[in-house]
Amino acid sequence: MQNTTLNFKLVSEEINLILSNLYGGYISGGRPTKRGGLRFLDIKSNKTFGFEKTRETDSGNLLILSAPFNWAIEDKEKRTKLEKEIRKGPHPDFIYDIVIRQSRDKGKENKNFIEVKYRIPTGELLQNETIEEYAKEHRITTGKYTVKSILRDYIDPFAKSTMDHLIEVIRDFK
Repeated sequence: MQNTTLNFKLVSEEINLILSNLYGGYISGGRPTKRGGLRFLDIKSNKTFGFEKTRETDSGNLLILSAPFNWAIEDKEKRTKLEKEIRKGPHPDFIYDIVIRQSRDKGKENKNFIEVKYRIPTGELLQNETIEEYAKEHRITTGKYTVKSILRDYIDPFAKSTMDHLIEVIRDFK
């Protein structure tokens, strides 16, 4: 197989497709909000969670989860407590950043959100050797399908475990 350079923007688009399939499981337990977005209402907490659009970095991609919170952004004690709870969950070593921000929607500036950004090691996952081994093991004949399969096998459990943890943290957070 020839050596190729990864286009992390195209990988982001593929990850977003994978997330849209995962999203279906969440809306079956709640209901979708905003048309066209990957946001869903968690019935138990009555809060809207979302998979934000995946972004590229120098060495891979960022999986971004968002959730609302009801306290002032300036409350550093609560922010620290919330961040600690999030870091107790799955994949803490992959947390790239935790951002607290106001809503970007007009008319909702008084609503606050947390975004947890996880580094997806795309460059490592999609090395030529890994793709070749995966294709051989799974008897896949096309590189494109192999890349999609590797991403799906990695992203599905990663995104589900991190989103499930974020939902639990937000449900229980005081």
